[in-house]
Amino acid sequence: MKYLITFLVVVTLVSFSYITYVTVNNLKTPDLNKRYLAGKKVWHKNGCVDCHTIFGNGAYLASDLTKTMSNRNAEWIKKFFKKRPAMPPNRTKRHPGLSEGETKDMIAFLRFVNKIDTNGWPPKTLLEPKLRDYNLK
Repeated sequence: MKYLITFLVVVTLVSFSYITYVTVNNLKTPDLNKRYLAGKKVWHKNGCVDCHTIFGNGAYLASDLTKTMSNRNAEWIKKFFKKRPAMPPNRTKRHPGLSEGETKDMIAFLRFVNKIDTNGWPPKTLLEPKLRDYNLK
């Protein structure tokens, strides 16, 4: 009986240690590089949160940019900030443009945000096909 209790205590401790190790390793955030941090500054400087959201936080006037890099590539985003399309709904105001360096920083920021597991957020919307067809001619 004494050996059984000792065995169970050892198994419990090993199991607890393993679960703790796995949990701590999964909680580590990705390395923050200077480009990402510069992109976050561009995000704040240009007031992107006034229209867009990340992780559902921000304004709801424009799309949630949490998983933008899953739907768009870097070239598309570079064109977007260079061409500065008119913004809906009235199309009188143009989207803010960014310099080439700021665009690279913003892309790094969006890539970092895209890597974070959001457990399915943002949910698909009814407008998803229309947003995907939006091109920059």
